[in-house]
Amino acid sequence: MAEMAEMMIGIDTNVLLRWLLDIPEDADQRSSVARFMETADQPIFISLPVLLETVWNMRRRYRVDREQIAKLVQFLISNRQTVIAEDKAIRDAMLGFVKHGGDFADHLIGALNRDAGCSTTLTFDKRAARLDTFTEIT
Repeated sequence: MAEMAEMMIGIDTNVLLRWLLDIPEDADQRSSVARFMETADQPIFISLPVLLETVWNMRRRYRVDREQIAKLVQFLISNRQTVIAEDKAIRDAMLGFVKHGGDFADHLIGALNRDAGCSTTLTFDKRAARLDTFTEIT
């Protein structure tokens, strides 16, 4: 049987958002998250779905601009306390998201598929098809 990796603590999107953003109506929850992060004795794991939901909420609900989102994601990647799934693909996707616009999820899908060895990703989405990792299927 394989050895168990170091234990981590996973967090949900609502926790990550309160850690990253100063949301006035959630001040008590933000304080709780800050206390937890200060005392956590295990790495904090951020899964791909949590990161995708976080970026989506920052853009759509909280109107955070692309550059600020990129800074926050870079903070998560470089923070010694956090472990992010697929961090190379996330870096590549965030670069494309800031540089070329579009949807972060599309950039991430393209980067993950490319890293898996795909020559392209087929799509009916005309916006995604503009990315160099996608091909529109007609």
